[in-house]
Amino acid sequence: YTPGHASHHMSIYLEDRKILFTGDSAGLYHNNSIIPTTPKPHNVEKSLDSLMKMKNLHPSKLGFTHYGIADNAVELLNKYEIVYRKWVEIVKKGFEENLDINEIYKIVKNTDINVNLQEKFFKSRGYGEEEVLFSLYGIYSYFLWKKDKIQGG
Repeated sequence: YTPGHASHHMSIYLEDRKILFTGDSAGLYHNNSIIPTTPKPHNVEKSLDSLMKMKNLHPSKLGFTHYGIADNAVELLNKYEIVYRKWVEIVKKGFEENLDINEIYKIVKNTDINVNLQEKFFKSRGYGEEEVLFSLYGIYSYFLWKKDKIQGG
């Protein structure tokens, strides 16, 4: 059980082969580039807890839903955590400064080279920047939810 990306999310670990199939809980991976997949509804704390749970398995390989199996599993999970925390930090700051999601997107795009690499890949497959926007909005909606919860909503 690895919630965060979605409340019902699960990852599957093949213990005998040390392969962890992460679903979307460890991001989107392509050509050694990794970005979060965090559509709404998203939960930051649960995502980080799930990430620690996956690291504690000490897998040797990760099976990404998007796109394929990769070696150096723990290294990739650590890399994902750095990128994920950076996105959360940028979105939180933007939220606190009342920036809209498009302004936050521009900041992330200018901060994280992975976004540009991934968007080129998306475009080659018929998708566009909305994939990144969906993920950023998922994190943004988490902060909306927290604010509402604090205010008693």
